[in-house]
Amino acid sequence: MAIYTVSPDLLRNIEKDEGIYFTDILFTFTQRANLFKVSQDKKGIVINTYRTIKENGDIIKFWLEMMSFKPSPFETIEVDISDIECETTQFIKVCKETKDYNKIVFYSMQNLDEKFECKEKVLIFENVNINVLDRDDAKEELSQKIKSITNISKTIIQKMDQKNYKAEGNIGAFGENATASNFTQNNLEYKLPENFDYSKLSEELQALKNYLQNNKNENDEEHLDTISAVIKAEKASNNKDENGVIGFLKKASKWSLDAATQIGTSLAAEIIKKSAGL
Repeated sequence: MAIYTVSPDLLRNIEKDEGIYFTDILFTFTQRANLFKVSQDKKGIVINTYRTIKENGDIIKFWLEMMSFKPSPFETIEVDISDIECETTQFIKVCKETKDYNKIVFYSMQNLDEKFECKEKVLIFENVNINVLDRDDAKEELSQKIKSITNISKTIIQKMDQKNYKAEGNIGAFGENATASNFTQNNLEYKLPENFDYSKLSEELQALKNYLQNNKNENDEEHLDTISAVIKAEKASNNKDENGVIGFLKKASKWSLDAATQIGTSLAAEIIKKSAGL
């Protein structure tokens, strides 16, 4: 697990054409499979500060909604910052009290108050070194850590016995160095994995539904049909109805897949992609 303190400076200053910083930084924390958390104080001042930010207000509100799901991507730090008047100092104090993870993200180093002396992206606060990341530093660091986790998983898979194969259904070629010719592969019906987490899918479909409804074009029939499919799939997921989930998401459009990917609902994106064959 890695914990980051997200300064309001980042949320306020991301421009409308810089959406990549929302997806690659903020919404990285909403993905349940990741190992990253955002620090918050014990009295909720951090989250309340986020809520009062007017710039990018709609997307911040949606991000906080995604962050409210369990298990929480927030890590509560036992620190009281209610007596600190300076907003920047409040967040730096929270970062300082985050043991072993003293990293804070700003939009730009240039926005750091001059009273905080920062050298080579490190500032000293109450005798503790705090690493300061700007938007590009944070984007790169989170990306590299995700790649590292993915590579470890691939290594484990590659080390499995390559000859321990199990095949079911219509197979054209299978096994080491296998090839097939003069062969037509028929698409198999997609199935959900055993012990599938319907609860997580329901949460993600609810978030996706809300996002689609807030961004739909009332005159676009595809948008309306897609929202209807997601709503029905959410109900099917609540009932642990595998056929219903796959059947309804099969009708979802690429618009829903792009949206699910953008807001970090990775499980929903995977099911849509495989069900609809996108």
